[in-house]
Amino acid sequence: MSERKYHLEAARILAMLLVMFNHSPAYLAFQTTEGADHVLSLCLSIVCKAAVPLFLMISGALLLGKEESLPRIFRKRVSRIAIVLVLVSFLYYLKLVARGEALFSVSGFVKGILTRPVFLPYWYLYMYLGFLVMLPFLRAVAMHMTKDLFLYLLALWFVFGVVLQVVGHTTGWWYSGYFDLHVLFADVVFYPLAGYGFERFLPEMNKQENICFSFPVRNLFLLAAVAVSAFLVRREYLETGAYTETCFVVAISVITLALYLDCRGAWGSCRSKRVQRALVFCGDKVFGIYLLEGFLGTGGAMDAVARALSPFMGLVLAYLAEILLIFLIRLAVISILKKIPVAGRFL
Repeated sequence: MSERKYHLEAARILAMLLVMFNHSPAYLAFQTTEGADHVLSLCLSIVCKAAVPLFLMISGALLLGKEESLPRIFRKRVSRIAIVLVLVSFLYYLKLVARGEALFSVSGFVKGILTRPVFLPYWYLYMYLGFLVMLPFLRAVAMHMTKDLFLYLLALWFVFGVVLQVVGHTTGWWYSGYFDLHVLFADVVFYPLAGYGFERFLPEMNKQENICFSFPVRNLFLLAAVAVSAFLVRREYLETGAYTETCFVVAISVITLALYLDCRGAWGSCRSKRVQRALVFCGDKVFGIYLLEGFLGTGGAMDAVARALSPFMGLVLAYLAEILLIFLIRLAVISILKKIPVAGRFL
């Protein structure tokens, strides 16, 4: 798994764009909009929840096949994310102090960062630290996973993590919680193993095994998952008079796996050097682009872009255009920062 996998760069870029949508005013805009904006916002509000699972699948695909000692994992990977977490949180804390939203206190900052993110979207850094700490155990599982066990993992997840969840939300019937699969179904376990498994076993699958992962079948499942989730969200509104996020993730694993495989199908055999360079250039900076979420995002001064465009293209498409513009601006900023030797090591 040493050669560059361009579809992973494409999946990383897609996941970042989904994160940005999740943090934009277009997310949940379906609550107050009608027509095309309502439908588009609802569907994208569901699909964008695949962002973090996609990142975990990419991490699994890249890291579970490597061999590293425990000291190297902590020295190279855990320490990097921990330092980034402290530094970016402190910078955001200074931003809050400058805006009069917090009083400067070193002890208050230290106590706060140990209990909760200073900026909510940075929760991912805490979760990723947990993933890295568990990495040796996940590698041991991945090393001994066969193709049949991988397919068994996917089947278990589909039945208990998707089908029975839909049944529960639809009928009110839930299987016994004592039949406990939560460890296997934890995001930091299932999605990395799924990413690793697809990279390792998909090329070995025969026609019968591969049919469920073919382009038409996986995207049919993707559309069905979005439709079922949207139905459950709408049903909840009719019953309670309010929209919530409860049903957004009921079939998110189906959406995530389909998006991952779509990126693999579209970019996995990319031969264009220009496209390869573009994917690597953008994908290599996604982590830094994510870190800028607390400093340059939608919902602030940049919303002037969406407000100017929305009369011509609708609210959601206007925010998609704004998101793309902000992505490009962040890309330019991180491209400059990565040229600074110390900053480049962490971005």
